[in-house]
Amino acid sequence: MTLKSSHSKSLVIIASLFFLFGFITCMNDVLMPHLKGAFTLNWREAALIQFSFFSAFFLTSIPASYFCERVGYQTGMCLGLGVAAIGTFGLMGATYWLTYAFFLVSLLVLASGITLIQVAANPYVILLGDAKTSSSRLTVIQAFNSLGTTVAPLVGSTVILSTTTLDSIRAPYFLMGILLVILSLFIFSIKLPKFCNQEKDETSWSEILKNRRLLLGALAIFTYVGAEVSLGSYMVG
Repeated sequence: MTLKSSHSKSLVIIASLFFLFGFITCMNDVLMPHLKGAFTLNWREAALIQFSFFSAFFLTSIPASYFCERVGYQTGMCLGLGVAAIGTFGLMGATYWLTYAFFLVSLLVLASGITLIQVAANPYVILLGDAKTSSSRLTVIQAFNSLGTTVAPLVGSTVILSTTTLDSIRAPYFLMGILLVILSLFIFSIKLPKFCNQEKDETSWSEILKNRRLLLGALAIFTYVGAEVSLGSYMVG
């Protein structure tokens, strides 16, 4: 798999994004038992943490794709990082107001930013190189997402679960917010390869939704992620 130097640098940057949103996503597994104890929630109420977070993928993925088509992948990644930063700062602020609903809204905003990053980053990785090796390239980059989900519980359990108060949430989410802002500004300031002249696929949504394999694939991902997230959350709890 031969890549131009500029493409290699772009892939390294995107790999860091995959690591980061894998890390942030898996931090919910640590937040769930922590907030459950802090707000004396039952398991149904605590499950709203993951529900709020993953609802963003359903609600914002299609609008995010339209946005990236209009403004480009680089702008989509920059804005996604900015929106995610707002969500992390919201989580930090919610520890002062002690409002569970504000936690849930902040998680929805955070996940909306991550959704936008993924919608922009995944097709961008496919375009960064030979089409024949696009699946291999995407698999390698997505491995950094798995690395982030591996590291997050170790860090989160040490930092957040060290106390039973909400104060332990402030520092890690503040640092993540700052990192997201820095990354957004960094990606905005650098010159990444552009693919504005790529031929647009004029396939309509009605045609897409008639694709049986696509619908079955979406159902498989839905059930897989649902099982994975549920098991991870309740095992930590």
